[in-house]
Amino acid sequence: MADRLLGIIEQRCINGQNGAAWQTATVAAFSEGGADRIEALRRMTQRYIEHMHTNEPVHTWPNGG
Repeated sequence: MADRLLGIIEQRCINGQNGAAWQTATVAAFSEGGADRIEALRRMTQRYIEHMHTNEPVHTWPNGG
């Protein structure tokens, strides 16, 4: 168990992607795609929920929108 969790932490460091970085990049991608801030936040939250239910570590989630 400890090795698995340490591996996740290691990959987050290598990839530079934790939950906050993923959220920021995703909101930025939706905003750049034309969504206003409220819509970008709504879409990010929906995508977060979808990924959360896969039980995959955040460093494996696709970047941005």
